[in-house]
Amino acid sequence: MPRINFGKVNTPSPEQPLPDGQYVCKIERVERTATKGGKEMWRLRLVVEDGQYKGRAIRDNLVFSNEAMPRVKLLCESLGIDTSGEGDVDLVPDTIKGGVCRVHVTTEEYQGTTKNKVLFLGYSPVNDEGQV
Repeated sequence: MPRINFGKVNTPSPEQPLPDGQYVCKIERVERTATKGGKEMWRLRLVVEDGQYKGRAIRDNLVFSNEAMPRVKLLCESLGIDTSGEGDVDLVPDTIKGGVCRVHVTTEEYQGTTKNKVLFLGYSPVNDEGQV
């Protein structure tokens, strides 16, 4: 019978950074906010769907500025949203919430803490493993 002192066993936090790589994730939460410059921004909480890191979280921000629109479009395409039209689209958080895609992350130091960062072109469809 094993004798265990669980007080000495480290439990990984769901917010601990993941190793650099690609993960199939579901967009669990989308929170609307704004950048310091007043641009609309959505804070995303993505949860890994399978594998060794299932249930772990990745955070990302989508900014609705001219410079970041290619990234917004890429995320939408990765979720299977039709972006081929010429007309305006009313994108709301519920449009992407619950969507599943592949997310490519790296780690970076920010204010003394190691965090995950989703690459600018870090989204691709689940069935597209070679992308990113």
